[in-house]
Amino acid sequence: MMLKPVKNWLKTRFPALATYWRWLSRKATLLYFIKNRRSLLKALSRRYSQADDHSVYFLFVYRGRFPHRLSRSVTKQVCSNCQIVSELDYEAGRLSVPQGQNTWVCYVLSDMVLAPNALCVLGQAISRYDDALALYCDHVERSAWYRYAPSVKPAWSPDYYKAFDYIGPALWLQEAQFKAAALTPSEYLCSLPSGAVKHLPLPLVTTYGGTTKESSSRNDYSAEYTNTGTVSVIIPTRNAVHLLKPCVESVRRTVGNLDVELIVIDNQSDCENTLGYLHELSTQPNTRVLRYNQPFNFSAMNNFAVREAKGEVVCLLNNDTEAISNGWLESLVHSALQPGVGCVGAKLYYPDGRVQHAGVVLGFGGGADHAFKFASNHESGYMNRLVTPQNYLAVTAACLAVRKSVFLEVGGLDEQLTVAFNDVDFCLRVVDAGYRNVWLPQAQMLHHESPSRGADDTPEKSARFQQELTILKQRWERYIANDPAYSPWLAKTRHDFAFRRDSIGLSAASLR
Repeated sequence: MMLKPVKNWLKTRFPALATYWRWLSRKATLLYFIKNRRSLLKALSRRYSQADDHSVYFLFVYRGRFPHRLSRSVTKQVCSNCQIVSELDYEAGRLSVPQGQNTWVCYVLSDMVLAPNALCVLGQAISRYDDALALYCDHVERSAWYRYAPSVKPAWSPDYYKAFDYIGPALWLQEAQFKAAALTPSEYLCSLPSGAVKHLPLPLVTTYGGTTKESSSRNDYSAEYTNTGTVSVIIPTRNAVHLLKPCVESVRRTVGNLDVELIVIDNQSDCENTLGYLHELSTQPNTRVLRYNQPFNFSAMNNFAVREAKGEVVCLLNNDTEAISNGWLESLVHSALQPGVGCVGAKLYYPDGRVQHAGVVLGFGGGADHAFKFASNHESGYMNRLVTPQNYLAVTAACLAVRKSVFLEVGGLDEQLTVAFNDVDFCLRVVDAGYRNVWLPQAQMLHHESPSRGADDTPEKSARFQQELTILKQRWERYIANDPAYSPWLAKTRHDFAFRRDSIGLSAASLR
């Protein structure tokens, strides 16, 4: 117990130690992953030791030298329904695939090893999901010095994959459909509907020497949408002119050539300086001040403003935020106008430069909380997830863009949730309506977080928070138990995507 104050004092005096302790902590939790993986693979071996061959046939296509490690691991499989062929033989059709087989193909990007009975597990997964056209699993990269780099992945995240190949080598494609499409594996994967791509959160593949993962600029939507129309930026406020003014000025300074309508919602302000500034704003072009003369209700205020908004896209923005990157709003709007996209969120920072929001993970704190909270602004995050666009179930409404039509389609924010979790509930209803939510790291904001309303530090506020948390749990228990943007191998007691320290069973690592 005496070590904790000493460690905190050292971290204050020597900031570099904070980074070192985070690294050391992640290395420690990695040992739990290795232990869990070993136990899980043993359980799978016992489960499939007497398994019969499935009707699924696997083709491993390699380029260059023959994958000897893969070949040795294949000979140890209970299910021997596979074949290793060169890319030239595969393209020339020189194969000996049995008739009537459901054939799946995997491109071998590096020397890889299959876990015991991996083919039986994959075959069962494919048989379970007869609508699947692509399947990927988790994998572990192992260096010559026995260093492990596990890649435990989210469920299918198309915006993440377009920007960064997070799937790597552990990908299988339904061969008949893939050949008929005449596309590269990446192009084919991006062309599939979301329900046709399945994730198996089991580390069934080990690669040696690393795999190539390249970032791309395919998430640049500006080339596809040159005319965004009017964008309505909605900012609720009560007094706090010292926050509102920098917020408004930063928006105007960074929106570029967008046609922006600025809507400020005045919630019973009584400060003379604030009222004077609101009057000044009301006289400026493309700016409106709406009066909301009711007790504070974040949901009701924004619903009222969205109904009044003229823009095709609305951006909900807290009065305690400041734009720190040019083009932030343009990025959010272009993403929100993509087919199938619902809510789009930004990357938020605390005033000291640490990360405050990089997406929302369900299950953190028993309800929901922000991913990578308190991370350094120099970190790239686990699997580049702090610097790569990706899909989350929810993003914070401190800075959230969405088409007005989508907002109204799902009924807006729930006014029963006056302060907390209204944004999470809204995003989940958008997901259930068939849209996908996106988080963009290039849209960056400073967030002072709740200085106007204050913290939930009174009995009344604590009771209200617990009531809203209960509503969230009752409505969205299935997502809290299993957030598809998060891996069951990762702990929900930490924000840095560290591996869980308790055991993971087959039930936790179920298909999704």
